[in-house]
Amino acid sequence: MQDKGGEDSEASLLKIQLREETLLKIRALQEQGFLEDKDLYYLVKNFFKQYLNLSYEFTTAELKTELKKIYFNETDREKLDQLLDYVSVVEFLSETSRE
Repeated sequence: MQDKGGEDSEASLLKIQLREETLLKIRALQEQGFLEDKDLYYLVKNFFKQYLNLSYEFTTAELKTELKKIYFNETDREKLDQLLDYVSVVEFLSETSRE
């Protein structure tokens, strides 16, 4: 059965479960008292990889392209862009530190 957005109910439930699991991970990281850039980087990448059902290792630029296919209100789009800009910097710094 599909919901209004064209998703079936099982996919919707999986996305809700993914959201809840991610929120728990965020709370656990907050309770540690510190959050490293790489923790946020992997959290964001893993969330969107599962949420969008992407089967490849994507760059932040590729993720932005995928997310343009999804409607977000203007405020949420701006916040998401800011987050992804930050993740992009972390991605760049981790690549340059490996060289």
